Amino acid sequence: MGSKELVANPNETELNLEHILPQKPSGSWLDKFSKTDYKLYIYRLGNMTLLDSSTNRKIGNRSFPDKCKVFSKSKLEITKEVSEASIWSPKQIEERQEKMSRAAYQIWRLGY
Repeated sequence: MGSKELVANPNETELNLEHILPQKPSGSWLDKFSKTDYKLYIYRLGNMTLLDSSTNRKIGNRSFPDKCKVFSKSKLEITKEVSEASIWSPKQIEERQEKMSRAAYQIWRLGY
């Protein structure tokens, strides 16, 4: 049977959104994000990726390098590519969000 990551599945117990910058950051996360900044970036599209839900629960609020070790093993390119970043800061979130918005525009052109 294939990886749960590769199956489009509305069942959030199998696949869900991973907040790369955690919803409750601590430790090394606070070196890159002030208390005000992290509130601005947590729910940005550029800060989200897809991950098997059991893995997502396990990595929780771990550091970015620890999360990258997990992301690099993903079968999803959208998740694997996050592991190629050396740091995760507002700049990386903004750049990734811009890249994702350009891709979305190409996929779902609506003729506006």
